[in-house]
Amino acid sequence: MSLNQHYLSALKALQLQGNAALNGDKDALLTAQTSMAANTHECTHIYRIIMTESVPVNEMTEERLAGFLQKEADGRIDYSAYREREGLDYVDLNEDVEIYPSKKSGCFSTVIEGEKYVLAAGDATSMLNQLQQVDNLALITETMQSLSQRADGTNLQTAFPDLVSIKACIEKGLALPASFLEKLTHWEKLGATQVNFDFVELAR
Repeated sequence: MSLNQHYLSALKALQLQGNAALNGDKDALLTAQTSMAANTHECTHIYRIIMTESVPVNEMTEERLAGFLQKEADGRIDYSAYREREGLDYVDLNEDVEIYPSKKSGCFSTVIEGEKYVLAAGDATSMLNQLQQVDNLALITETMQSLSQRADGTNLQTAFPDLVSIKACIEKGLALPASFLEKLTHWEKLGATQVNFDFVELAR
């Protein structure tokens, strides 16, 4: 089976997105997001194949993807039946959480370079427990995705709530480390509108 242009574009966009995120290449990230938006169905299909077959996106060649699509066409597997590995059930709460700000414009988000905060595992667990107690865990879980990974191959569960929503929770009593609160104030001054939380995904 040969790949049509939509699948070729979707695969290249997913790979470009991963590399751009690792390298902080804003222009490449924007190009990837534009292509992904134009090939949403194919990107979702490839994503499910990647997660089901446990193949890192940067190792998914055109030939391998064509083979997986052929296997599905032959009725040997149904990738639509894959259960997403997204959400706190798949997060390693013993690991620290890397947090960084971004600016959202329309459908696209751009990371603010040079800014990061590491939230200790205990503080992250405390934050989640507090949110659960006030029935607002969706602040984190609503946007959680599991497509990205670190340069060393560590899979991540990334949530990206709006900064405004985080501030609203803080005003209602969400207790966070003072150093993190200072960062949030600083990021807001830099024009941040979203805050990205990179949780380490549990090993399969």
